[in-house]
Amino acid sequence: MVRCMLGRGLAVMTVALAAVLGLATTAAGAYPTGRPTVSLDGAWSFRHAPDDRGESERWFEGASADSSRVRVPGCWDTQGIGAETDRMRHHAIGVGWYRRAFTTPAGWAGRRVWLVVGGAHRAASVWVNGRPAGEHRGYPTAFRLDITGLLLPKGPQRVDIAVDSRRHHPDVDSLFGCFDIMDYMDVDWGG
Repeated sequence: MVRCMLGRGLAVMTVALAAVLGLATTAAGAYPTGRPTVSLDGAWSFRHAPDDRGESERWFEGASADSSRVRVPGCWDTQGIGAETDRMRHHAIGVGWYRRAFTTPAGWAGRRVWLVVGGAHRAASVWVNGRPAGEHRGYPTAFRLDITGLLLPKGPQRVDIAVDSRRHHPDVDSLFGCFDIMDYMDVDWGG
């Protein structure tokens, strides 16, 4: 789930990018209630690459050509991304690029704004308005980034999140893909 919260000088935007199991539902409970929020749940633009071309081609800066739409929270494999396999309807390992425009409420001027991601299976890199906001390498755990200094003074804002489902450290990461099912330990899941 994606939500913005404000209170006591602090605004929190929660994004549950659930290219993960179902951790999206835990993000809201992890932060105090009663703060104004803006939800970013719903349709996001999406591009997939099996490699790092999105970063080298700077997809976080320009128009997102050849993009699909996916629902967040959600897993890209379950939304038709990737080729069919003998065990799965769709299967895509690599980097999924999520993009969404949003507007911060006028009353949030001068307040701290946090982007909170409920989980991104395996790693995520985040940009706001084309500028780096931070990275997370914590498997599908929630994380938050202070994006206050990256927001434009007015008008629409843009967040890009690259979720990398590849195994980069097999010695410490024994699981595979976008979610790990014990019945399919020999299958890489993506997204």
